[in-house]
Amino acid sequence: MRLGSFPVLVTFVTGVTLILAFIAGPAVPGLARAEALLPVWAQIITAFTMFIGIFSLLAANLRRLALKAEGSFFSGTLVAAFLVTAGIGLVRGFLSTGPAGEPADGTARAVEAVYTLILDGII
Repeated sequence: MRLGSFPVLVTFVTGVTLILAFIAGPAVPGLARAEALLPVWAQIITAFTMFIGIFSLLAANLRRLALKAEGSFFSGTLVAAFLVTAGIGLVRGFLSTGPAGEPADGTARAVEAVYTLILDGII
């Protein structure tokens, strides 16, 4: 088996397991346990791969900036946009929210508006 097909195999087996667990319900205890455990592992793997992806993205583009390679302006723009978006996202995550998840105060509303503007612009 090729290494590139391993993630496809894992995804297929995970999907089939979750579908079978959904159909079987509590009738098959092993599947019910897998249905509870697989989403937790998916979150852990997602967080790990996000960290690797962010590190790789920044390392490649910062290297291109340091070497002043062709297209380094675009690398600088990417790094700056990433840092601004990540910073606003972190600030947004730490600000207090109201009862329905709405921003509680003026600062939170302003950060939410900028965050929404950036995400709408990306989309």
